[in-house]
Amino acid sequence: MSRFIRPRRALASAVVRACTVAIVGVLAVVGIVVQGPIAVADTEETGGGASSGLLGAGHSMDLIVQIIGYAATGVASEPFTYTVKVSNLGPDSGDGATLDVDLGTGVSGASATCASSAGGAQCPADLSVTDGAAASGGGKLTATIPVLPAGGAVEIRVSGTYPYYSSLTTTATVTPAAGDTDTDMSTNTVTQQTATPLDMVPVVSKVQDKERVASGEVRTYTVRYENRGSTPIPNVRLSDEYTGSKESSTLIYSVSCGAGTINIACPSWADGVTKTTMVANEHSQLYLFKTDESEPLTLPAHSVLELIIPVTETVPGCAIGGAYDVYNGAQMVQSPNRINREEIVKGTITVPTCDMVPVVSKVQDKETVASGEERTYTVRYENRGADPIPDVHLSDTFKRGSSYSTVEYSLSCGPGTTNIDCPTWADGTTITKEGTPGYRWFNLFERTVTLPGHSVLELVVPVTETVPGCVIGGKRDTSNATDMSQRAYRVTEWVYVAGTITAPACDMTPVVSVTEDKETVASGEVRTYTVRYENQGGTPIPDVELTDVYELSNGFSEVEYSMSCGAGTTNIECPAWANKTTTKMTGQSSGSTPVLSSGRVTLPAHSVLELIVPVKETLPSCMIDNVVKVYYQSRMSQSAYTLNADALARGYVTCVDVSTSTNVAVNGVAQAPDASGKVDVKQGDAVDLTVKVTNSASLAANVPVSITLPNMIDIPSIDAVRCDADLKSTCPSDLAYDPSTRTISGTIPEIRGTGQLTISVAATANAVGRDVLSFIASATAPTEHDIKPEPGTLNPSSVTFGFIPEPIGVPVVPTNPSAVCVPGGGAQWNKPTDDERFTWTLTADRHLVVTTRPAFIFDNGDGTRSRTHDYGTPEEAGVISCVPLPATPTVTDPCGAGNASWNLPGDSAAITWRVEGNGHLIATTAAGTNFEDGTNSHDYGTAVETNVEPCPTPSPTPTPDPSSPGPVPTTPAPDPTPAPDPTPAPTPAPEPTPAPAPRGGAWISDSVGWWYRYADGTYPVSQTVQIGSSIYRFGADGYMRTGWVSESGAWFYHDASGAQASGWVKDGGSWYYLDPATGRMVTGWLLDGSTWYYLRSSGAMATGWVKDGSTWYYLMPSGAMATGWLLDGSTWYYLTPNGAMATGWVKDGSTWYYLRSSGAMATGWLMDGGSWYYLSTDSGAMYTGGHWIGWKWYNFADSGRLMS
Repeated sequence: MSRFIRPRRALASAVVRACTVAIVGVLAVVGIVVQGPIAVADTEETGGGASSGLLGAGHSMDLIVQIIGYAATGVASEPFTYTVKVSNLGPDSGDGATLDVDLGTGVSGASATCASSAGGAQCPADLSVTDGAAASGGGKLTATIPVLPAGGAVEIRVSGTYPYYSSLTTTATVTPAAGDTDTDMSTNTVTQQTATPLDMVPVVSKVQDKERVASGEVRTYTVRYENRGSTPIPNVRLSDEYTGSKESSTLIYSVSCGAGTINIACPSWADGVTKTTMVANEHSQLYLFKTDESEPLTLPAHSVLELIIPVTETVPGCAIGGAYDVYNGAQMVQSPNRINREEIVKGTITVPTCDMVPVVSKVQDKETVASGEERTYTVRYENRGADPIPDVHLSDTFKRGSSYSTVEYSLSCGPGTTNIDCPTWADGTTITKEGTPGYRWFNLFERTVTLPGHSVLELVVPVTETVPGCVIGGKRDTSNATDMSQRAYRVTEWVYVAGTITAPACDMTPVVSVTEDKETVASGEVRTYTVRYENQGGTPIPDVELTDVYELSNGFSEVEYSMSCGAGTTNIECPAWANKTTTKMTGQSSGSTPVLSSGRVTLPAHSVLELIVPVKETLPSCMIDNVVKVYYQSRMSQSAYTLNADALARGYVTCVDVSTSTNVAVNGVAQAPDASGKVDVKQGDAVDLTVKVTNSASLAANVPVSITLPNMIDIPSIDAVRCDADLKSTCPSDLAYDPSTRTISGTIPEIRGTGQLTISVAATANAVGRDVLSFIASATAPTEHDIKPEPGTLNPSSVTFGFIPEPIGVPVVPTNPSAVCVPGGGAQWNKPTDDERFTWTLTADRHLVVTTRPAFIFDNGDGTRSRTHDYGTPEEAGVISCVPLPATPTVTDPCGAGNASWNLPGDSAAITWRVEGNGHLIATTAAGTNFEDGTNSHDYGTAVETNVEPCPTPSPTPTPDPSSPGPVPTTPAPDPTPAPDPTPAPTPAPEPTPAPAPRGGAWISDSVGWWYRYADGTYPVSQTVQIGSSIYRFGADGYMRTGWVSESGAWFYHDASGAQASGWVKDGGSWYYLDPATGRMVTGWLLDGSTWYYLRSSGAMATGWVKDGSTWYYLMPSGAMATGWLLDGSTWYYLTPNGAMATGWVKDGSTWYYLRSSGAMATGWLMDGGSWYYLSTDSGAMYTGGHWIGWKWYNFADSGRLMS
């Protein structure tokens, strides 16, 4: 027996027990809505329809899962909360269903609790959650729902922290217990995505209160470490390094937080405690503070850590020139995202002047020599001051043409030596230096001397290099470098001369080249390098070391590559290591440069070794507008021939991370994670579907977007679809709707970093799909090299629906001929025809059962509802009685043949008798009854003859003539005469001219509304009338109209009093402007006083960014059009006096600025028209003149162009 069919019993005496269950409601994202409590007919199997709590065997139900309150955008490393809801649409219980949620990679601090249960469901007792560390493949939530009756639901509240990635994908799946069947598995899995763009804007700035101080005078540095973005920057390392005047100086300093510190707690080490130390190192450098991995620091969004550092340096003794340059550099470093910002300020500290003037110079007698030919260097170390310079370090380094060369040289003092004794080591002794493979540089001498006042030490150094064998190209470069240094007085003098040595030429011509098939690739996209190692000469080059190095764009990227020989390989066998083996490796630190290959070969004459190297780098995360450089370098080296050739290919890696989020609102009620946001979906409801497409990283172009609608909602055409885009994205121009697949599709031209567009679908719930209660709407926006969740995925999101069953009445009891009697006894129903609302079933025990389709439910009229109704047997339902077939009646048969006749029985309430004209006797049952043979009439045939003896024949008596003839027929009636054609009506007289409108009148109010009665009793209908000083409009029913009224293509507004409004009017949350002269609603640009406003096509006053034609404008929250500088979020824009957003170069006052194509003010380096410019990172002002940028000094022309 079906679970919803009660046992056989007489309807009149049946005792109906009821159980309370929740009728399935919808879901949108908030889930099944309880519409009840509602009583449902009892079932024999479950004893009242409640779940038994045991796993069912063979149960059938429709489970649905939803993710509620899942944000379309979030902030990396910030907390999140959402709800996962599992509901059972019935008809059977779903006890033991399991829930699995993939929380997404990188989620931390994950936790979950059972927030609620409804409709008799029970919370899971085995709820388990794990974090989503990347190594584990993502966080997981698992649970088993022990009791889940039809109409029951369970809500699981999930919390955690967004990963430090650019997006998060979460998928929830519900699975029925073993042995159970889900009638629609399409709604058992739902996916949502959150865009978490890494909007980090690190900025370091430093100022000093005095550029020049005396020894012992305090100088105060102010350092600002900022994060101007909306995403925290974790694990930041901060440092501040002071480079003092000399290593024997004493330094007094402290570090404390300044008043400009915002949104961040002052670190414990910035405690203002005074420290005293000595700058005791060769370079006079000292870290005033430095954090490392053991002291992780996070810069929250929109935070500033301002540090105040007063420094007092006391310098002993004197200084060459009377002053030392000192430097203070602040640095911010974060490896995973390649953040490295620094700012250096240069200052001066004055001390007594030392009369020391160190000078070093060097000349060579010949720039080019042959192998074995002598070249003489003359070096002069001078002190042109009066004071001696003690402990001067002198060195002279020679670079030979070949590391295999033998070098002979000597040192002696020249005639220019003045006021100083010739050192004993400059004795003219010849020294021989044998070759050292791989090392071309070596010191000719390295000594320490004291240079007296006004002294010159002149050294003459003859050098002879003998190169063995031949050299590639017939010559090699040589050089000689001389250094004079002294730590105490910060003396650093250096001079360098270059030359050439010739030797027999080897017929070897090494050439290295590297090309790439794509200069720019996305993360996860393959770029193929072609490397050619060539020997274009006629002699083999032995023992050549080949090295290929790839510098990762992100030091923690995963790189996958292989190496094989290309078709261009000539006259050389492919090396064993170029075997196409795929290798994967992951960078371990910022600036990782893995060696892809390193091997030795002999390059025969006229040979080419061509290597094909496909490389795929996958970044661990994306930053906004992140485009980073990568390098591929190929090197060919051989020490014997001083071979060192290389080639470099430079490229870029971009990062794309598109995500989608799908949500729904029904009748204007949006999704919400709590009961207040629950919505029902039923036929005729307005269902608004919204799909947000967001990009968290670099530009994504030509992104296909597709939205698939469930068959329970309809849209009339593509006109029901709207797209809204922000300044960083562009809506598809090719949106189309395919009714056959119920798919909306188009191509998004571009979405830049943090760009977002919203596609809205205005649909209506229909009556389609009566056999299905759950539905799913989904969206995709695939990009080929999307970084999350995996490259090449569809970027899916989805939302599930449930259809509210529509209450209908129980069909009336079918009556005869809906039931018949059958041979053997008992009545049998004639099964009615199924339709879209319900189906009919005949059971083995002759019951007729009607069952609603899932989209309907019976309203029993007594406060209860049910999905089935049992009419019982036809007899129990009182629609038919089975009457025994009467015995054959008796016959009267007088003597003679052919005169037998039936003795006609008397009629009863159950049977009537009649004899047909042909002599047949017919018995017929009363209405609503049948004979047991299934008929309602029986033919006994004609009476059977039993007495055929002839009777005596009497003499005939003549028949008398008729006494009179029959009646005479009456005269027939004459044929009717047709009526004449109707006479046309006379032409109506013209209507009288209306009388003048009656004067005076009064307002009348009734239960419907207000109307105006004139003194003569008439009232205006479908008219616009001026009454007093106000204008009113009346409808066809004569009642005064209020609110918006459309007339002759224009809109007018009447306030609650009915009077036509003018000027500014606020309706709902929007402002409108009505022409004071006509009352018409204004659209487009409006000049009110001296202020411009923009009214949209709906008449609503615009705020924020508005594009009119090809020009962008910005309307303030008051609606007033903005001009001049505008800060929107963290970005500056410039609006011209006519309000148009400026791009390109703009001069404001005496300062030039550059606005990008998006209107955003540019900062930092800018290439424009083939020239470089630099724009202040603080103000955006174009640099002119000289400036320190990083550690380097640059000069800019008055035009701002960088001077070479």
